[in-house]
Amino acid sequence: MVALFQGLVMFALYVPAVGLAIAGGESGNNAQSAVGGGIGLLLLLFLAATLVPSIAVAVRRLHDAGLSGWLYLVSFIRFVGPIVMIVLMVLPTSAAGSQYDRGAGGPGGYGQAQQRYAPPPGYGQQQGYGQAQQGYVPAYGQEPPPPSPESGGSSVDPYGR
Repeated sequence: MVALFQGLVMFALYVPAVGLAIAGGESGNNAQSAVGGGIGLLLLLFLAATLVPSIAVAVRRLHDAGLSGWLYLVSFIRFVGPIVMIVLMVLPTSAAGSQYDRGAGGPGGYGQAQQRYAPPPGYGQQQGYGQAQQGYVPAYGQEPPPPSPESGGSSVDPYGR
């Protein structure tokens, strides 16, 4: 999605910039050339603002495939590099790519491995929660039975009826 967005924005900025620059140069109209140059400047600013995020996305995709991010440098090889990068980007995700995740540890990981452990037994559970209750349990939407005096319940209706 990042590459598609970049491509559409660059196309939307590049075509008018080149068209105005050519039209202004042929007719001698400096205003059209200036507008074309302004759009070209916007294109340059857009490319500068998206350079680092696009490299980060490419390196992350290489990591997902289980490859080193340094393979991004292959894209600088003339003619062949972009084709090789397209092939590397469409490789399926590999489980070996998790070695590059934060906290994964091991060779190439960012830091030490985090210990994952289960909470102690009974943690977060209320007493009797999720266990079968003794006696009558009303179905959903039905009123509970009136409390009996031997269970310590009061005969006052809590709903005020």
